[in-house]
Amino acid sequence: MDYTTGINNKTLKRNVGEVMKQYDPNGNGYDKKEIKDMLKGSVSIFGKPFITNKVISEVQNRFDKNKDGIVSEKEIDSFLKKNYNINLKDAKEMTVKDLANEIQAQDKAKKKK
Repeated sequence: MDYTTGINNKTLKRNVGEVMKQYDPNGNGYDKKEIKDMLKGSVSIFGKPFITNKVISEVQNRFDKNKDGIVSEKEIDSFLKKNYNINLKDAKEMTVKDLANEIQAQDKAKKKK
């Protein structure tokens, strides 16, 4: 699976930290609306958003481990460390494309084992 497919070119070139700050300007974590805005603003097919409410809920449920309705940076950091050995601090300095490619490469390597 190519994780960059559907991510618009403008977003692919931006740093992860910039994108995160854009959709969570107050830094208090991502509620369902902010997740929806981020996904629909960043991911499209033929220039139109294709993210469904079901996908948005799945993303929120996957990251929101304490089930408080907010995906915190701590939860994102924990997910990245556990699954990809990547610190959020480092991920924020990467472009969206580079982070997606790194995650994809690790997923591919795991499947080969």
